Amino acid sequence: QPAPAAVIFDDFRFVEKAGWHLRLDSLHFEEGEKPGEQGFLVLRLQNTGDEPAPVSAELVAPQKFETEAVEIPSRIAPQETATLKWFVKGLRRIGTKFVARWESMPQTTDSATHICSAQLRLNSFGFINAVLFAGVPAQLRLVLENTGDAVIEGITAQLSLQGLSLVQGNLKTNLTTIPPGKNTVSWVVRGNKPAQCSASVQILVGRTPFNMVAKGVISRPVSEREK
Repeated sequence: QPAPAAVIFDDFRFVEKAGWHLRLDSLHFEEGEKPGEQGFLVLRLQNTGDEPAPVSAELVAPQKFETEAVEIPSRIAPQETATLKWFVKGLRRIGTKFVARWESMPQTTDSATHICSAQLRLNSFGFINAVLFAGVPAQLRLVLENTGDAVIEGITAQLSLQGLSLVQGNLKTNLTTIPPGKNTVSWVVRGNKPAQCSASVQILVGRTPFNMVAKGVISRPVSEREK
């Protein structure tokens, strides 16, 4: 005789299955040959069910954008995550919106929206070599980084020099667009006599200014020091 509080499972079996369910894992851009203009929108879906999931998905893009599905699996195994990928061509400005739709379970559609954004980071500004030689051209380099997936428009770089003259480039540089990734602006400068020197640049983003300064030393050329 079992104890009064005992429970006996004589024939305990699971007969129902959960089926398949595709859940959003992530939605993001991967840049192509022309960042900000050509890239891949990547959708990752996870099958949280216990049956293989058939894949039915589409990408909705703004007008004037060209899209092409380049990687769409036919099925996703239970508990696995798969990648869906579309090639996207067109200038992505801040606020450009893309919508990915997929069948998440039988007769049910889910969607996810990606809104393009951009953020400017002042990566570095300085002379390629800390020591410059009098009369010898030297390169001055500004590196800007766009950490988003949309282009940044309407940026101006204003250069000021102390103890140096400009050999190549413009004191005021209008940057039409800054695509995602690192972008370099270069100038060639020259100092005429041994002294300390400096260069400053003001980056104007809309009406917001950002300033960076680079300092260097102008030395006599090696040929003169040997005399």
